[in-house]
Amino acid sequence: MRHQVLFFLFVSLVIFITRSASAGFLDDLKDTLEGAVGEIEEPFDAKKKDPGLNQEKKPAESSSTSPKNGKDIASSNAIINFFCPPPKEPEKLPKDMAGLESDFGKSASELADIFKNNNQAKIPFILNLKQYNNAFDGPEIKEVFNNFVDSRDPRYLALIREASLKNYSPMTWVRKADAMFAYGLVHVYYQNVGGNAEKGYKLIKKAANGENLKKGRDEFLHTQYGATYIEGTRQYNGYGKDINLSKATTYMNKAYEVARNRSDNLAKTVQAEFLRLILEPDFPHPKLFANLAKGADSMRQTLEQEFSSSARSANPVILQKSQKLAVMRNNLLAEIGSISGMGKDLEEFKVRAKQLASQANPTNSVVKETIILGDGFTKKLEKRMGSLKKLDEDGLIKLEAVHQENENLLYATGELAIGWFSYQAFQMSSGGASLNLFETVEILRNLDGMTNRMCSVRKAIIGFAERTEVTINSETEFQYPEGI
Repeated sequence: MRHQVLFFLFVSLVIFITRSASAGFLDDLKDTLEGAVGEIEEPFDAKKKDPGLNQEKKPAESSSTSPKNGKDIASSNAIINFFCPPPKEPEKLPKDMAGLESDFGKSASELADIFKNNNQAKIPFILNLKQYNNAFDGPEIKEVFNNFVDSRDPRYLALIREASLKNYSPMTWVRKADAMFAYGLVHVYYQNVGGNAEKGYKLIKKAANGENLKKGRDEFLHTQYGATYIEGTRQYNGYGKDINLSKATTYMNKAYEVARNRSDNLAKTVQAEFLRLILEPDFPHPKLFANLAKGADSMRQTLEQEFSSSARSANPVILQKSQKLAVMRNNLLAEIGSISGMGKDLEEFKVRAKQLASQANPTNSVVKETIILGDGFTKKLEKRMGSLKKLDEDGLIKLEAVHQENENLLYATGELAIGWFSYQAFQMSSGGASLNLFETVEILRNLDGMTNRMCSVRKAIIGFAERTEVTINSETEFQYPEGI
């Protein structure tokens, strides 16, 4: 993979030298880098097309079973690092954290806690921020936004805020539009805990319309991809607006023109919703989209098959699978707690975890509590692991085993959440909002938070390995939990 990335960077350099004067340079560079990301995403796409691949074992990206030190295991597995990206520090701290704090009415430390916990509003077109990882037109804000989504560090959001306020030249309108969209999206998503939804929607609309990206001049205005989709779906479905199919078409057509050249899950959702729009009985421009309308139904059916295959199960089953993963995670945490010598906290945790695990037909609240219980114990476990100075030989063997089990559960939990978030987003775009949507999404959000906590356990184990200079075996195959 490293050689491939170097090759891609070399190709990018050649493009820069030969086409530096071309306005399409950033598009070329973006496409090149997206190709590199595609190398990592291919295993997920292949697995979704063939559900039978979700049996028994899963191949990992690493190719060695030799012992690895902390730094090696932190970077050796591309799939795990997809779920647990290595931490990145901003190039520089933002100049104005006070502005971010003022906008949200919270301190930076309060925002850090809010962003890391599941406090989101129930919004049908923003089920999860990861849903919009590919909703950008340029690489700069996309990278910062994705860093924020991975870490929930408010410093990244402050950088986005700064970019949304800058007066850019026409050559950098894309960056400003991306920043306005990203900052607005976060405000809307966190409106229940300090976000300003009105401000967020205004920013998204400006990014969709290209407003305020010029100073009274008549130059070309850039309309932002993700923003045009959100404005379009709000006008189409009446989300906080009166339904207006004509305005919806204007926005959704712009989003579709971008989405039809992309293959990520958001792009497929955009395509599906636009195809549904043009087949509406009251669609205002039938002649304009007559050719597209001919094949719209079959195209939507193809997309529906892709998404239903990736989800692979009916709505009630998500509870059972989520609970099974949460119980397995709690058992794993108890084992790590025992290895690291935790006392009273461990015993209290084990009692409550056993009670929750005994539920034969778990409800949403039981699954949620099971996940939250584990998250709370993880915080205590991280602190204990951070102060741990050594383990005997038996303890090291057990730690190595639980590290691999944590990797297995990380993979299974992350894959399940990705498939289901995509499927639920597609159901919304297809008008299928009656499938207990928000109850399922609530569980998936908690499952996503559980993944983040498992990443912190992984980080604590890696930190111990680095600090004590011990080695840990990294398996070449994931043991995929039975029945997930």
